[in-house]
Amino acid sequence: MPTKEADLAQEFFSLANIITGFYVAQTLLFLNSLEKATELRTSLSRDRSLGRLVTWLFAGTYSMAVAGCAFAELVLRRSAGDSTAIFFVVVGAGIGRLGIILALAGLCQFLLSRIKNPADSTDRIGLPPSPSA
Repeated sequence: MPTKEADLAQEFFSLANIITGFYVAQTLLFLNSLEKATELRTSLSRDRSLGRLVTWLFAGTYSMAVAGCAFAELVLRRSAGDSTAIFFVVVGAGIGRLGIILALAGLCQFLLSRIKNPADSTDRIGLPPSPSA
């Protein structure tokens, strides 16, 4: 029968998954709005440091929340007396979640560095034009 510590640890595991999923959804929404909103592209093309700062601020905040959940889960699993294999799963899941957050932040940084002012060209985010069929 699971202990209270193990149940609470599972809640932290689920919370970390929810936080990571929310960050992914929020980042994809930002990238979508970056593609569609001319005003946003114009303002970010003028001052790229603002977009980079906000991207890393959000990524850092979500990373700290996910790391805190993983740490709390580790402490609870240790007090519940779980096996060593579970500790490796907890650490691996935490590293994976942090990797997802940092990879998406890196993608945002890449796209923000290539953004162009819509008034200057028809190219939206600085990527090579797609071949026409």
